[in-house]
Amino acid sequence: MAVPSDLRKRLSLFLLLSALLVVVFLFLDPSARTLSVLSSRLIAPSSLAPPTTPRQQNPTPTPTPGNTPYSQPHASAAVDAKPGESTDASAKAEESASRPDDIAGAAGDSGNSELPRVDESSDADGAEGKARTGTADGEGVVDGDGGDEAAAEVRWETCRVGRGVSAADYIPCLDNVKAIKKLRSRRQMEHRERHCPAPPPRCLVRLPRGYRPPVPWPRSRDMIWYNNVPHPKLVEYKKDQNWVTKSDDYFVFPGGGTQFKAGVTRYIQFIEQDEHEAQIQFALERGIPAFLAVIGTQKLPFPDEAFDVVHCARCRVHWYAPLDTCVFSTDVSSSNEKISWPIPWPERLNVKYLSMPDDSASTKKKFDADTKYWKEVISEIYFNDFPVNWSSVRNVMDMNAGYGGFAAALIDKPLWVMNVVPVGQTDTLPVIFSRGLIGVYHDWCESFNTYPRTYDLLHMSYLLGSLTDRCGIIEVAAEIDRMLRPDRWFVLKDSEMILKKMRPLLKSLHYETVVVGQQFLVAKKSFWRPDK
Repeated sequence: MAVPSDLRKRLSLFLLLSALLVVVFLFLDPSARTLSVLSSRLIAPSSLAPPTTPRQQNPTPTPTPGNTPYSQPHASAAVDAKPGESTDASAKAEESASRPDDIAGAAGDSGNSELPRVDESSDADGAEGKARTGTADGEGVVDGDGGDEAAAEVRWETCRVGRGVSAADYIPCLDNVKAIKKLRSRRQMEHRERHCPAPPPRCLVRLPRGYRPPVPWPRSRDMIWYNNVPHPKLVEYKKDQNWVTKSDDYFVFPGGGTQFKAGVTRYIQFIEQDEHEAQIQFALERGIPAFLAVIGTQKLPFPDEAFDVVHCARCRVHWYAPLDTCVFSTDVSSSNEKISWPIPWPERLNVKYLSMPDDSASTKKKFDADTKYWKEVISEIYFNDFPVNWSSVRNVMDMNAGYGGFAAALIDKPLWVMNVVPVGQTDTLPVIFSRGLIGVYHDWCESFNTYPRTYDLLHMSYLLGSLTDRCGIIEVAAEIDRMLRPDRWFVLKDSEMILKKMRPLLKSLHYETVVVGQQFLVAKKSFWRPDK
């Protein structure tokens, strides 16, 4: 049947308009990432009261040999690679780090030939894509993609290290090659003490090839991913002691065995070439508290009379060296007063009044308030409103520990907390040890004595403002990124102004960020690393 000419014109016009709409749609390219913003709004309560239905967390999948639960960056490059070409950006970084020309940017300097730049004019208040929802007073949750802060314009680069230093295991204050070479003596293990680069590095440590999220606790006590701690030379020696063996994609720790299978003389020769810091990395990967330090010429960063038991296996104390200068006298040891042992665990954790250096009423009041506050906030906000999968959290650090209230509130969880008392803050570390917790002193304008990727959650409360009076926020962010494991969390509790300064920097690191109640910034680290 013939179609009227008037109808044919209308049909042609309709087809033309449809084609134009298709072209416009393709040009705009509405990706899944963009569309997901529309459905990712979260609402948090404006007070400490818990919501009626707590957020359900996805359980961490149990790894199996040959199964990689998370994809690596640049993985798609392997499809188009030619034979003999590298398909991993981290391999290129490793190759470039070993060139003689790159030694100029070794750990003795900032660890980077070009420091990342931040555009201070990128103010969050005028940024597009504002996506805050919540209660009428403005409190609530800001979603991870919208946010009212644009990503800071920072050009990040991977760290370049000196010869003999693993690019994936870089510890700036312990791998300072230039400073170590200038030492006049190594007789008291001075070369293993801290020698921090100045200025602090702003570079990022690359991931080991094939890195995966750690095996969940408690399975991690007995087995860890081989690629996460790739130390085959140490394993080759230790396998005869039944201490650690390689099984498929895992390191397995059967336990037992002997340390001197080939004789004491051979063992002494071995530890002169490998000083066993890798064992600390194994411990941290297994979810066991550990800290790198050497008894050399300086006092360790712990308060006096802190430990109930001290165990020393193969301590690095030179035979026939006088020790009298290392012994500190106390009032108790020089008087007839009996030693008062600490209150038994776990009562000592929450005892109302502990023995404190400043035993005033105001100090005791602060201690009680700190304990009560963190117990309430963690149970009602941290566990309910934060996008944190607590079942996958094992290694935790409180970067400004105070009296240890944050760690005490987590004591019923299967995790441990390293309590750090920053230099310049009130000396509360003796109180932390009196409570039966662990901790150290540290200056956060320097690198911490731990391997990269050793913590599942870093917690910082009201520290960043005073810290950046002495060092840059970029250096602090680089150290946070170094210590934090991929796919894990950094929590910042601070003023709204501080959160607005830190959030764009974390976005430049490709972190997913969420602001809760205008005082908590929760950021999740990705697997992203710079191309160079």
